[in-house]
Amino acid sequence: MSESNMWRIGNTYVEKEVYKYAKTQKSEHACHSFIVDVNDKCWEKVFDSDVLKEIKRKNNPKLETLLPELDEYYERFKNKTTVDELWRVAKATQEFDPVVQFDLDWSQRAIVDLVSSYRWGVVSRVAATGLEKDIMVRFWRNLDLCFDNLSIETKRGDQQSTATSARTNEERVGDDGSILPKIRVEKPDLILIKDGYEYGCSEAGSEDNAGVGVKEAFERYIKLPKIMKDMLLRLQSKLDNDKELMPKLKIVGFSHTHLRMTALTMDNPCGYICRVIPLAEQVIPVQPSLFYANMIPLLEVTWKMKKIVQSTLEIVEAGPEKRRSSDYARNQQAAIIPSSLDVRSKPNSRKRRRTESSTTEDQ
Repeated sequence: MSESNMWRIGNTYVEKEVYKYAKTQKSEHACHSFIVDVNDKCWEKVFDSDVLKEIKRKNNPKLETLLPELDEYYERFKNKTTVDELWRVAKATQEFDPVVQFDLDWSQRAIVDLVSSYRWGVVSRVAATGLEKDIMVRFWRNLDLCFDNLSIETKRGDQQSTATSARTNEERVGDDGSILPKIRVEKPDLILIKDGYEYGCSEAGSEDNAGVGVKEAFERYIKLPKIMKDMLLRLQSKLDNDKELMPKLKIVGFSHTHLRMTALTMDNPCGYICRVIPLAEQVIPVQPSLFYANMIPLLEVTWKMKKIVQSTLEIVEAGPEKRRSSDYARNQQAAIIPSSLDVRSKPNSRKRRRTESSTTEDQ
């Protein structure tokens, strides 16, 4: 890393402090991949309050304000606490134009589906005994539909992240020109993808251990941020690592555990650091009496994440500004962000790689 490209706040070089902290960790931490989660209390021990405040503030505009018509629609559910009341409001509303009023149409469909689940006891049963896929199919899939009008594909299930696969297999071609078996990478539970480029992902779990379960902690603080970083770096590469555009790109993530959801954004505000900003946790209420207090904010957060994806998509599709060759060289002074740490042991011979072929796939 070039010191001239590092993120300097006063006399503090953020990357140097992250590196020093990473060397003290005996287990993998996001800091090993130069990822800073601004809500991780570990950074309070590393940075003083002024530096930490700037890390949170830098190039961090407020989330988009809810559309007035969407806000007005959501307000109709205030003080509605029974299934019948919620149903009447949801169904009494006029049918929205699925093209011109897409966000209202999506909201209405998501609400009708959940209220119907309350009526037949589906929410309480799935909450009590449902497995991970049951919860995804019954509840989280409605959030996927929010992205449909962006022509974004929401891929769930058995699919690797293209960006993570590319990073993990970047040394696939051996020194002798041979092609090694493709290494299988961990798969997120959701990928938001368009034209081969990824804009977000999620991890899901069914067991609710109040945020301290091993699976949730690993996926929320290590696996999900690393996949998000892979996606971000691939978009930066597509834009020729344009130093003006790089800080504007954002990747979204969702950590779904049981009926709880934490939305995350990742960006590269400055230097070599990738920053994670979590939003307040939301929850699908088991009781319809809490619908307005809990479910409406969850729908709002999902819509705001969609607007982030839309903004990034517009930047990527517009591409970098065409420059004369004399300007192009100056643009390349932007910092090239290092890839996430790969903690797998790397075999030093082709023979050993072949012995591991049972855990790889070649595509």
